Amino acid sequence: MTSLEIANTILDQIRAADRAALMAWGANKFVALSEEKVGENFSLGGIKFNVRGLKYTGTVVVRLMANDTYRVEIGRPYKGQFKTKMVVPEAFCDNLMDVIDHAVER
Repeated sequence: MTSLEIANTILDQIRAADRAALMAWGANKFVALSEEKVGENFSLGGIKFNVRGLKYTGTVVVRLMANDTYRVEIGRPYKGQFKTKMVVPEAFCDNLMDVIDHAVER
């Protein structure tokens, strides 16, 4: 799969769990991520987008990892670097929307 296909699949999985979630989070500025090494693991690609939720405004990064789970990072860019507020190292597709919603809305 290409980086764009992985990014679209992640968005489709979020929409399947809750059709209005992306709109409720005020999600915008979507960027497909390419393959890269994350810590000691390998990311096959992913998506990065900005949110403006009730509880949190910042950036969400969702990466598909080699073990077929998602790594979710919530944070903000600060002086050219990404400052992480929260990391969920292993989220499955069926609870991906809940993980993001918990950080952004609840």
